[in-house]
Amino acid sequence: MKNIMPCLGNEKSFFSKRGKLQIKKLAEQIMDLDRFITFKDTKKIFYYRNGVYVPDGEDVIAKNVQNVLGDASAKHRISEVVNYIKVETLIPRSQINHDTKRINLLNGVYNLETDKLEEHNPSNISIVQIPVTYDPEAVCPKIEQFMEDVLRPEDVAVMYEFIGYCLIPDTRIEKSVMLLGKGANGKSVLLSMFGEFLGDQNTSCESLHMLEKDPYSLAELYGKHANIFPDLASSALYEHSSFKMLTGNDGWIRAQRKFEHPFKFKNTARMIFSANDLPPVPGNDFAYFRRWIFLAFPNQFVGDNCDGDILAKITTEDELSGLLNLVIPALKRLLEIGEYSYDLSLEQVMQMYRINSDHIAAFADECVVFSESATTIVKTPNY
Repeated sequence: MKNIMPCLGNEKSFFSKRGKLQIKKLAEQIMDLDRFITFKDTKKIFYYRNGVYVPDGEDVIAKNVQNVLGDASAKHRISEVVNYIKVETLIPRSQINHDTKRINLLNGVYNLETDKLEEHNPSNISIVQIPVTYDPEAVCPKIEQFMEDVLRPEDVAVMYEFIGYCLIPDTRIEKSVMLLGKGANGKSVLLSMFGEFLGDQNTSCESLHMLEKDPYSLAELYGKHANIFPDLASSALYEHSSFKMLTGNDGWIRAQRKFEHPFKFKNTARMIFSANDLPPVPGNDFAYFRRWIFLAFPNQFVGDNCDGDILAKITTEDELSGLLNLVIPALKRLLEIGEYSYDLSLEQVMQMYRINSDHIAAFADECVVFSESATTIVKTPNY
């Protein structure tokens, strides 16, 4: 927060001769020093810092009023200044995080159309900043080796595309990623690295089950670029309408936080989960299955083959800057083609889901040979 005292002078300059606080004068001078936006639906105030709008704008205003007025500060005076700034800075959610051609980074804004780094500008109303520095010379040999170790060669490109896609607020490509494997195979490390890359403030952590059952879960996705949840429960998923809505680019979603006003938003959080076994779903809902990309983790890392420091090694500033240089071209290819480098058909996806959610089906698929000429064996004669 800026120190406004040298700029605003002492408290006497904000009172009339009759001793009445000039709310407009104080509020507008605070707004001259700080940029604020107020969400039109919930009236939450954000303020601009280091290239991004961040929450708690009301606290910043209150602190500035107290600094200026000193002993003359009072709760009702703070409230009047806050309310004035709210009215003056109202903005609909549709104007927030709407630029899909720019990536807000620590040291500037990367323009995907010009491939140039631009200076931060408060007119670009974004509440998301990727905590990575753009360095065109950076490389990430440790991340590249890790990806080659844990994923099949054909899936590495898909993962880079997905990571890149999560840099922009776009959900037109209606796909979610599921990482599959039985444990000690790098799934959790990859998700942790991905979370470090995007930033905790830009990700949520809601399970498929929570999204369907918890009335406040949807609100956690607002303003996020990815929903990252490790180790899904294998209990049945009887409803998946929220998942389809979030991944279907279907327009506005209604959400609410506890004890707060409801609001509508367009989801920008891409979904990625990991699981040992998938949650069974009833029926054959093609709209559900077609949204999945499955990435298998075929290798296990135990004993001498396990590097306990791998996460620290692949999340250094240099490595993450190098990852940015890898995923930007992958993102541009994805946007140009309009689909991931993924070759499983819907039927194959449904079969893979069935095998990974039903142990009997998995056994039958692996061990049972079906023959048209085989004789049917009835139960009774065998006992």
